[in-house]
Amino acid sequence: MRTGFRAGLRLAAAAAALGVLVPAAPRAQGPRPMTLRDLAAIPRTGYPQLSPDGRSVAFILQRASDWTTPYVPHIWVQPIGGKPVQLTQGKGELFPLWSPSGETVLFTSGQQLFLVSRTGGLPTQLTKHATTLVFPIASPNDHGFAWSSDGQSVYFIARNPAAAETTRSGLTVFEQTDFVQQHLWKVDVATGRETQVTHGDWSVISFRIARDGRHATLLRAPTPNVIDHYSSEVWVLDLSSGDLRQVTKNNNYETEADLSPDGSQVYFLTDANENLEDYYGPSLFVAPVSGGKPRRVSPSASYTVEAAGWSLDGRSLLAVANMGVHSELIQVDAASGGTRQLTEGSHYIPPGWAMVPRAGAHRVMDELWTIGARGILVTDIHACRL
Repeated sequence: MRTGFRAGLRLAAAAAALGVLVPAAPRAQGPRPMTLRDLAAIPRTGYPQLSPDGRSVAFILQRASDWTTPYVPHIWVQPIGGKPVQLTQGKGELFPLWSPSGETVLFTSGQQLFLVSRTGGLPTQLTKHATTLVFPIASPNDHGFAWSSDGQSVYFIARNPAAAETTRSGLTVFEQTDFVQQHLWKVDVATGRETQVTHGDWSVISFRIARDGRHATLLRAPTPNVIDHYSSEVWVLDLSSGDLRQVTKNNNYETEADLSPDGSQVYFLTDANENLEDYYGPSLFVAPVSGGKPRRVSPSASYTVEAAGWSLDGRSLLAVANMGVHSELIQVDAASGGTRQLTEGSHYIPPGWAMVPRAGAHRVMDELWTIGARGILVTDIHACRL
């Protein structure tokens, strides 16, 4: 996982430093330097997701039985201030996502979607799709699947049924010339019936269901090939009628597009300055759904933005700002660009942060690695209220 990998790099650097500062031969009954085997055996957590009521966190925990075996991720749930409980025990489960009611956790395993009760029990398979599901690489904060607002359906991205991977010596070709387009699908939670939502000679790269439950914001590209992600544009989809409205026409590489609560504008991130000239760090933009040039929010800011989301009232945006040697949560007024810093500290907020406006605009991040009661290195998961 991205979070575990980055934390592992930091730990590797720390272990290397210890190898220089601490004698190679440990003293009897005393501490010894950390070895590469110790480092490889450290459990890793990631992708924390706050429950709709803001009282629990679902996350993945990866452990290896020894330093030669691969990490196997499982889903855990921990009440804020309580003890963690393991929900899944399969061959590897990823990307937990709470249902709107908070009673069920959705996750992926073996390229399909599964459901498990928040109290545990045997998971049930939700999708039996003919092709593999697609998980966006453009934004680590987008899973590639999402609940409908009423909890009766789940939307996901998948290749068309005729898709067939082209392989050479067991390896998938990076940029396939015989690609098959990928589109948005919907599965009914009660019946398991799957329906294709979007159609056409183009691909859905990522999507987000709007807060009104009636629309979705799409990143739409000519093909699913990675190079064509840079030609993606932001579109808004009416989930009932299937009507599509194009929002951007700038040939910039957008990510994390999401419709405002009132449906009037879309925010997105792109590597550009206020004139939409590229070769700049990622910045926060808003664009009117009715048409018009996107506007960079807070154009005088010296930091880059790595993730964002609309506030509960839609008047501002909450964002993860890269300050250089640390990252912080900030609040940006969508109209004026005025900025307020919400957190302060020597920490890093990795991809995978979650925001739950209905729970009072909580934020969840996994940022600190600490030694647990049994000597297990775990992620210290934090939540803060605005």
